[in-house]
Amino acid sequence: MDAQEDQHSGSVSRGEDLPAELAWREEQVQKIRAARKRLEARQAETDRAQGREPGDEDRTGKPGRPFQRRFGEPEAKAQENFTDPCSRFYRASS
Repeated sequence: MDAQEDQHSGSVSRGEDLPAELAWREEQVQKIRAARKRLEARQAETDRAQGREPGDEDRTGKPGRPFQRRFGEPEAKAQENFTDPCSRFYRASS
């Protein structure tokens, strides 16, 4: 039986390797997680520059109004470029 399996899948393969499609998907998930962390770090930096601190969700932004999002949480429309993290997406002026 082992000889047949070795002939079918190769003697080096132990069957634990991910198929190419699943490996690609896992790689994409890792890229998305890394991009999300970069977005959150960039937003936290922006929040600090605007005078916000971690844990100030109970305070208000303007008099009588709460903040629209938690500290370091990027806006829903925030985007990150996977191929070149240094470049950014910009809105087209129309």
